[in-house]
Amino acid sequence: MSKAIISIVIALIVLALAPIAIGEKGYVLIAFNDYTIEGTITAFVIAAILLAVLGFVIYKLLRYVFSLYGVTRFKWALRADKRKQTNLKTGVWQFINRDFVGAQKSLAKAHVPEGWENIAQAISARAALEAGNKAEARLHLEQVSEDDTPYIAQMLVESEQAELAKESMEQITKNKKATNLELANFAEYLVAQQDWSTLNDQLSRFEKKHALSDEQWQQLFERYFAALDLNALNSAYGNLPKKLKEKAEFHYLINLALFAPEQTDKSLLKLAKGDKYREIWQVLSKCTNTKLSDLQKFVQTRLKKLPEDETLLLTLAYIAKAQGDFELAGKVFNKVLSKDNAIKHWRIAAECFSQTGQLDKAVSLYQTYA
Repeated sequence: MSKAIISIVIALIVLALAPIAIGEKGYVLIAFNDYTIEGTITAFVIAAILLAVLGFVIYKLLRYVFSLYGVTRFKWALRADKRKQTNLKTGVWQFINRDFVGAQKSLAKAHVPEGWENIAQAISARAALEAGNKAEARLHLEQVSEDDTPYIAQMLVESEQAELAKESMEQITKNKKATNLELANFAEYLVAQQDWSTLNDQLSRFEKKHALSDEQWQQLFERYFAALDLNALNSAYGNLPKKLKEKAEFHYLINLALFAPEQTDKSLLKLAKGDKYREIWQVLSKCTNTKLSDLQKFVQTRLKKLPEDETLLLTLAYIAKAQGDFELAGKVFNKVLSKDNAIKHWRIAAECFSQTGQLDKAVSLYQTYA
């Protein structure tokens, strides 16, 4: 821009000096209708220079004013953007820390990056469900696009809209390229719908694809087996692949104890013969009034050879507790419980002490380890 102005000024100066150089004054007359403009070339050149300078000054001034407006507007927009991004971060952290009401409010005022809209709606829906607001959750779930429906199937069930997830879940049954996340959501959906027939058909697929974590498997079998009667329980467990039987064994034995204590005794005896005492403790911690005569005889026989064995003594205490013999359980815990093992067994020990009137010991365990 400055080069063009300099060129114009030089041209005007040349025009102004030309008459002097050639010895003529140089006179200009311009007529337009009833109007005439006349003067020397020098005067016109000076006027043109002044107009050019004035135009340049006005141009610079306007540009400066507009730049101020643009900067101010940009700063306002930047501040608003930062506030929205802060709300997004705050909302996610509130969600992680289970402040679901606060998460809803923050996410409602957040700026969501392009491509993350469905995820933001899903997080808001989960926050609403955890806060007990199903109506609010439905509003957010409605905003999630159809492509991402498989990922919100569980929430659709929880918000009493299971029919909306049915079609996409049925497609996963046929889709051999379904992702692990889609399969995990499918498993959750089947459990929530108590569709045990389809679940049985898909369990091997979930296992081969490694679609579920160990924790998810435990949650699945806990809810699955708790919904079955004895025949269905034995059938479901018996039809599982070997690897899944290992994952399901704990919840199978717990539920088996409710229906057929004699079968529980035999199953736990097999575990004891395989030195799987930790699994035995886990099962017996959930059992009450369960006859375990075979298991008890086996453990007591071993104790005759190893009377101070901590693992065997703890197992005997658990057996006594599971059979309702709190006196024996309390005596064994008094003998075997120590600082090293109390962190794992204090709850059961405290229960036994409480049942036998040893309240001071029960209270002491709660105060130390709770």
